[in-house]
Amino acid sequence: MTATRAIRFDDHQRQDFYARVRETPIDERKAAELAEEMARGWVRRLPTHDRLDLAACVVHKAAGYSADLHQYCRRALRAAAAADRWLTDNSLKFAHRIDFTLNDLWLGEYFLLQRHAARGGTISSARPWPELIDSLLKSCPPRCCSPGFESREIDIPSAPTASGRDTPPADVLFIATMDNYLIPMIPVMAELIEHGLRPAVVLPAGAGRWNRVRRIPGEVIRLCLEEIIPPSAIGALREHRTQWARAWEHARPAIEPLLRVEGIDLAPLVLPDLHRMAIDAVPDAIAWADAAESLVARSGARALICARHRKGTEIAFSLGAQRAGAAVIMLIHGHISQAAERRFEDGSFELADAVCTWGPHQHAAVLGKATVQDPGRVVVTGNPAWDALRSGTGADRRAQEARRRVAESLGLPQAGPWIVLTTQEDSRSQFDEVARAVLDEPRASLIIKTHPREHEDLYAHAAWFPGAERTRMVGSDTPALHDLLLAADALVTFHSTTNVESLLLGTPVITAAFGRLGQVDRLVRLETFGLPLARDPACLRAFIAQVADDPARFRARLRTAIEAAVRAVAGDGEGSAAARVRELVQQALSQRNHGRQRLAPAS
Repeated sequence: MTATRAIRFDDHQRQDFYARVRETPIDERKAAELAEEMARGWVRRLPTHDRLDLAACVVHKAAGYSADLHQYCRRALRAAAAADRWLTDNSLKFAHRIDFTLNDLWLGEYFLLQRHAARGGTISSARPWPELIDSLLKSCPPRCCSPGFESREIDIPSAPTASGRDTPPADVLFIATMDNYLIPMIPVMAELIEHGLRPAVVLPAGAGRWNRVRRIPGEVIRLCLEEIIPPSAIGALREHRTQWARAWEHARPAIEPLLRVEGIDLAPLVLPDLHRMAIDAVPDAIAWADAAESLVARSGARALICARHRKGTEIAFSLGAQRAGAAVIMLIHGHISQAAERRFEDGSFELADAVCTWGPHQHAAVLGKATVQDPGRVVVTGNPAWDALRSGTGADRRAQEARRRVAESLGLPQAGPWIVLTTQEDSRSQFDEVARAVLDEPRASLIIKTHPREHEDLYAHAAWFPGAERTRMVGSDTPALHDLLLAADALVTFHSTTNVESLLLGTPVITAAFGRLGQVDRLVRLETFGLPLARDPACLRAFIAQVADDPARFRARLRTAIEAAVRAVAGDGEGSAAARVRELVQQALSQRNHGRQRLAPAS
């Protein structure tokens, strides 16, 4: 009888295996499809609701920010492929054994051992397996066990706080659960008011701290999200929590087998988060749908405008509004990707009666989503937030005035090239190299504009860079972002909506994507239109030198590329996006049926 072959898994094997993982590509489409199946499948093992698609309400929470199913599917697929190669190279075939000698278990090794077991192999370990799993969960805790985790998007009060009897009449409802969702909505609110319509906006109680709330026109009715839930929905919420807590315990044995990728069991990693969603997110979705249905009926609104269908609150609210006969119009607030790895970050597009895209590029990105079943509901309106930027009259004068204001505010000399660098979490790893490359040009002044969700302290160390006396940090609304973009000779960024805003104002954009960031999806690849892309510091230094040599010439040389990018990304709306969205609203107001509607702007 042949002895069972075994391999001793020690620190050397750990390093070897992780090297293989790093060089293994991910099948992104397969990972997204598996995550979608899991994210919908687990909730379908729970009781159904006769008036609400619960899976649609929680799929993005489960796949993304509440349970990370998508990321775990990506990692498991990658590790499984690497494991197959590693096992083959080590001559470990079926029924062969891995002796795991390490005292702690890392995520990739967990995937490796699970994959080996799925192939028929055996495992022994120096420490008991439950202790190793505990060590894994300490380094990769479920989201619900992480500090600061909020299992509920918005806390629903335990008792009614307001009566629906005093709900004022409205023609159109807006819902925004994040500050930046308001960016494209506010111009539409003003457009509706100008044409005699009555808009109302539903905001969470904490929205009073948002920067953009103060820009909402005074005529807009403001409603507190936590206060619009009818007493009947609050009473039912308590019952639903108890009902779904019991249902979870009954359904758990049927849910666990769904959480497998290539034989790898994800249940220890994600089951606590799904449990938390079952007792919080699912009952909350029912309450938000009931609240929206009640609000539409009380206010008489015939349309609901939202920015995304990613959070469970907005999805459930939209489905409830549709139950009451309102059309749902999605007013996209950010870039949309065609990449499979961003499938759940972008949210759903199939639930809205109309999806308003900025231009041909975004229109194609939305239509490229596998979930879009009716292309006719996806329309090009332009981005209402950019209407004010589209006016080309007096551009030179406006740029000069902006430069004067910024110079006074920041204490910068008006002469010499100004480079604005916008930050974001995605590109933080390259910040030092980018900032130093700009400051290597002695004629350049660097203005660092931090992302609204980032704290300036993250970049405070730039004060110690050579040439830091030519650096200014802007973290607030003063000077205004558009003043900075107007005044700048060039913008350096990785990706954001700011790049398009800069182009609309006529300011060239230099994209910086160093090292591994060169492989990351940037949503809109401006280099395809002829705009500069710097993949390393030397390349960026060369572009900055061109700006410093002659800013006007640099801008003129890129004018055709800027115009091409603007046409593709922002469309040819010439400042009429808000009017086009208003046309969709007017169509919704004229259609009194309670079924799905198809809306399209007349122009």
